[in-house]
Amino acid sequence: MKHTKVLGYTLIGLSIFITLLFLFNTNLIRSESYILAVDGYIISKNLITIFLLFSLSQLGYHLLKK
Repeated sequence: MKHTKVLGYTLIGLSIFITLLFLFNTNLIRSESYILAVDGYIISKNLITIFLLFSLSQLGYHLLKK
């Protein structure tokens, strides 16, 4: 039971850390070869990142409620 709480807090903290990292360092989201490329690639990459971070935080909350 205690291990699931630690894992839950870790997943929530990891998702917050990654979100803040992408917020302050936008060069991680877009590579140098796509600076002038179509914006669809960057938008789709951001949407996938948002979904993964949301899934990680929801899994963390689920593990905390167990």
